[in-house]
Amino acid sequence: MSKLLDDLIQQSRADTAAYEEFLRKAEELVRRLVARQPEQGVPAVLYGKRQATVIYNNLPQILAAGAAGVDGAAGEPGSEGEEARAQLALQIDQVMRENAPAGWKGDQAREAQVLNALFPLLNRDRDATRALFELIKNQPGY
Repeated sequence: MSKLLDDLIQQSRADTAAYEEFLRKAEELVRRLVARQPEQGVPAVLYGKRQATVIYNNLPQILAAGAAGVDGAAGEPGSEGEEARAQLALQIDQVMRENAPAGWKGDQAREAQVLNALFPLLNRDRDATRALFELIKNQPGY
């Protein structure tokens, strides 16, 4: 009986420690949100723009799918490459919001309209445009 009681006390202490850690992480998250700090590794200009952030995070792979990079710097690491990538992600997000017709997913003619809107942004690279289109098509925000 004493052994069972000791095990229960130890389990309670472990649960309490885990809950305290959870509360610390939640408090840190709330502080970041109040201070409007973006996610780590994402430029501040993308804060609050979930779809643009997803595009930003996937642009290196998308540009690698194409024959040539966009402006040569958007796929490169470093502050200049990250800034160019962030601006490209914002441009893509804006084009989608302004040019994508309602109910475009699954409609071949409307999907072609979206592809045509994205095509010039990626220096008319068909492979990169197709990779970007597949990413955007699977995002619920567009």
